[in-house]
Amino acid sequence: KFPPRLACGFHSTSRYPSSLLPRQLEGIIFDMDGTLVKHCIDFDDMRKRIYSIAADEGLLSREDVESTNNGDLLEYIDRLSSQGQQRATDVLDEIQAKAIVDMEFMDGLVDLLHHVDKKGIRRAILTRNVEKSANEMYKKLIVHAQEQTSGPGPTLTPFFPVIGRDSKNSHGETIHPKPSPDGIQFVCDHWKCDVSKVVMVGDSAADDIVAANRAGCGASILLLSDQDNSSGGEDRLDKQQQQPTLSISSLSELKVMLEDRDFRLQTAL
Repeated sequence: KFPPRLACGFHSTSRYPSSLLPRQLEGIIFDMDGTLVKHCIDFDDMRKRIYSIAADEGLLSREDVESTNNGDLLEYIDRLSSQGQQRATDVLDEIQAKAIVDMEFMDGLVDLLHHVDKKGIRRAILTRNVEKSANEMYKKLIVHAQEQTSGPGPTLTPFFPVIGRDSKNSHGETIHPKPSPDGIQFVCDHWKCDVSKVVMVGDSAADDIVAANRAGCGASILLLSDQDNSSGGEDRLDKQQQQPTLSISSLSELKVMLEDRDFRLQTAL
């Protein structure tokens, strides 16, 4: 059973979209690329290069290399030989290292995070990138936040935990990446809270929203984007699982929703 959905997404004319958020909101799990930072990864190039390696090993035909939906990139990498996996890892490392250099933060991010921190809501990152990239992002974010604030201001608390595709659980096993719900459950176990009190925010219906719905999050929020963010597996997933609780066009809209939620809870007392 999935949470109720706002079919047309959140806009300024929508009435009380914040009512779709959990009444007891204990934490927000954020995707990184395309959610906290602007799109700077060429997913089309990434897909073609990984699919090409898969074709070299007979997992795909050469004709399929140009397709956008041959299957999830990370699943293909798991099926490669050790040599093929190293080649694929080199490709991802190259692309993601460039993304760190080119990184720009989403509009409204700093204000949103300050508001979340002020309300004592915990924050985590769940990304299909690697932990190193997320940690580098946070270092840049601290500098960016200081530049956005005139004079001394509150320091942003770290995202914790940070889960990447290379993160491991307490048993030393790699945590399955989105759209698996394992990362969300890991965060909730770490926070010692029920997943129904947690919101997932991301820009990929196939990865972020499916993971949130499979985990049973209190709400899943899709940050709308016209950029290519396909990991290659959309057509093989249940369309219902790709439906978010609601959609937003900017992080500023999420801040407005959180403020409205606080106001409604206060006036209901």
